[in-house]
Amino acid sequence: MNPYSKTTTLAALAGLVITVGSAQAVVIYQDDFSGDGLSGLNGTTPDTTTGVNTWTASTDWKNDGAAAATGGNDNAFLAFTPAAGTIYTLTASLATPSGGLNNTTWGAIGFTDTNTTSNAFWDNGTTPWVLYRENTEVKSYAGVGLGGSDVAGNFSGPVTLSIVLDTTNAAWTAQWLVNGSEVRAAVSIGTPTINSIGLGRSDGASVDFSSYSLSDNTVIPEPSTTALIGLGGLALILRRRK
Repeated sequence: MNPYSKTTTLAALAGLVITVGSAQAVVIYQDDFSGDGLSGLNGTTPDTTTGVNTWTASTDWKNDGAAAATGGNDNAFLAFTPAAGTIYTLTASLATPSGGLNNTTWGAIGFTDTNTTSNAFWDNGTTPWVLYRENTEVKSYAGVGLGGSDVAGNFSGPVTLSIVLDTTNAAWTAQWLVNGSEVRAAVSIGTPTINSIGLGRSDGASVDFSSYSLSDNTVIPEPSTTALIGLGGLALILRRRK
């Protein structure tokens, strides 16, 4: 084996180590709701998107991420279909809802089957999802037909809610976080039909979202681990060709 070939092999493996080890989370959607609040959210494009998708929203949702206290259930959706073998994180920040009945009205986010903007949020085949109430309670739901809910506790607003959807195994799982800390460990949810991500509010609630995002956070090997694999492979190649 000539020196040029050894150098070429080393360079190729080093390039692989750098490429794999430096991979970052992929932002699928990001919206900071920087509109003026005078126009509707429906038909607007998120600040970051991997395609040409726009919001499908009821007329009560405005382009600043807020919905005033009016009657009826109101939702907004972005098209999304998860791929197997991936870990997704859906995150949103919102102020404490207000204006509701008995201090229990709420704002919510989740993964949904359908995107009917006037349904109760859970009637969109929502699996999994989480809500934040006017009384500061956070409550998580695995989804339709998947058992009961779980009360995470009370959190002064504004809060950041997150749902981690893991499709890397045959049975998918969901995990819930508030302000970056886990409040409900991973729960098996099977393989539900998901065609959208959404946000919503209960009947009559005044809700104000300041951000909303979906990212692909599939675990990437650490650079050190990948480097060891690469160097081990290099040693094996050179040994066989001596």
